[in-house]
Amino acid sequence: MEGVEISLLLIPEGRSGPEEASHLRELVPVIRRVMDGCGVRWEVVVVSGGEGEGGEGGGGDELRSAAEAEGARVVVEEGAYGDRFRRGVAECSGEHIITMDTDYSHPPALLRAMVESRARADVIIASRYIAGAAADMGFFRKTFSRMLNRLFRWVLDMPVRDLSSGFRMYSRRALDEIELEGASYDVLIESLLRIKAAGFLIEEIPFHYRSRSGLAKLRARRSARSYLRTFRRMRQLRNSWSACDYDDRAFDSIIPLQRYWQRKRYREITGFSDPSKLTLDIGCGSSRIARSMPRLVGLDLNVKPLRYLRRQGVLAVSGDLTQLPFRDGEFPQVICSEVIEHLPAERMDFDELARVIEPGGTLVIGTPNYAKWMWRLLEKIYNIVLPQAHGTGHVSQYTHVTLKQKLAAVGIDVVARGGVFFGCQLVFKCVKRDGDGETEKEG
Repeated sequence: MEGVEISLLLIPEGRSGPEEASHLRELVPVIRRVMDGCGVRWEVVVVSGGEGEGGEGGGGDELRSAAEAEGARVVVEEGAYGDRFRRGVAECSGEHIITMDTDYSHPPALLRAMVESRARADVIIASRYIAGAAADMGFFRKTFSRMLNRLFRWVLDMPVRDLSSGFRMYSRRALDEIELEGASYDVLIESLLRIKAAGFLIEEIPFHYRSRSGLAKLRARRSARSYLRTFRRMRQLRNSWSACDYDDRAFDSIIPLQRYWQRKRYREITGFSDPSKLTLDIGCGSSRIARSMPRLVGLDLNVKPLRYLRRQGVLAVSGDLTQLPFRDGEFPQVICSEVIEHLPAERMDFDELARVIEPGGTLVIGTPNYAKWMWRLLEKIYNIVLPQAHGTGHVSQYTHVTLKQKLAAVGIDVVARGGVFFGCQLVFKCVKRDGDGETEKEG
């Protein structure tokens, strides 16, 4: 439906039968009353699981008739919950998609608050476990649900208290950017992790959950199994370079060497930099460096960390080192750390790097030192322990001598040298020659 702002995606529990049809007859008119008062164009899409079980037949037809009589659109997907979720998202036309159960455990009255909150975040979660919320569930189910959510929140470092709630509103742009693999209810936590990793914002609002479905306990058991299956995969994603806040989290890593490396790198680079100068940070990622310098412009080819930095108040733009979107000599100071080793030698254009630095301006550049046998050994171990991190992307190898030669060839001279972990990473402070070709001597 063209021009739809909000799509309501209803996914009945299990296969279609008289009970699900009855739920829809009760629920959709209430949804209509709430949504008509929100001042937006909306639609309802129902994903039917097919015919009812037990050989009765007619369950799917009854659900379709009940839904279409209330103005909803019905599509059939006989797969598990994850399959029905993906199919429903593909069928929805809205800029925002609200998912909810059909057994009335998700109160339609909350839809207005969700719609009014749509500009605040890319995912709005109706949460059972924040201040002002409540959950009417059996003691054991509630205890297990809380423990599961706390475990996932802690291990995956997710600032969400109710990761398993299926009552949510997603922005279309966030869903369009991710690919979901979850077969069952694990798609709920997977969608949040992937959206978070892509740099989008997630927010929770409280609601009162009242379980009405006789399948609730069965669903809880299935959810637990599916969540545990997806746990390892999502943990790898959360700790991978593709997560929007990878560099920021590495600064506080529980792995001592990774934590030391990032903090030493930070001290070396900021020690060679002048925070009062307008600075371009090429390949900024989500590092603390970008947030520590008030006049810094961050540039990265990956839009995920840029979204993250912009929320921290950093001016961040998308761009490529081989074709920088800035004027000649625009910056008196440029930082380029842990970038050039990720570019094939034939693509790395040191002339382009020099172009945006003003004559007499400063370049602080860092890269692994492949002249060190210790680094070569560390890199092999690093890629085994953290195969999802940056190490596997190192395609070009530099040494103190070769990097100095590359820079000198484009009019940039090294004036000071630092390093990380016995010189396993090079950090150079450089100056671009002025019109007279003069620079300071290397210290």
